[in-house]
Amino acid sequence: MDITLYDRDGNPIAYISDDYESNIYLFEGEAVAYLFNESEVYGINGRALGWFIDEVLYDSNGLRIGFTYNTCPKSCAKEPIKSKRKPIYEKRPRSKPPPMPKFSYAISSIPLKEFLLQGKIEKIMVREEEKSES
Repeated sequence: MDITLYDRDGNPIAYISDDYESNIYLFEGEAVAYLFNESEVYGINGRALGWFIDEVLYDSNGLRIGFTYNTCPKSCAKEPIKSKRKPIYEKRPRSKPPPMPKFSYAISSIPLKEFLLQGKIEKIMVREEEKSES
């Protein structure tokens, strides 16, 4: 079963899929990150984002940034309907993770969605050449 991730205010922002790769999707259907070795969180773009330990998502500074239903500091809102999952672009090679920080009980001031979007791969837009008028 998928694991919903809530922000510090109890709003559902994303979920960890129960598939083989443990991809993290926004409810809009976009994959932005994934779990590696069950606890390391990497963006699809290869960037080391943080850790998922004991149902808490920590940023690279060791601050709590995402929560499951069981660990959220506030009452959790109802999950929205999940949009159809969009295809995942090829995952980029993983960067070296930062040294593991001392994990804190403090909550990060960065919104969870903004944090997860750091792992997004930007689409490469190909511009069509303008046709010259004859």
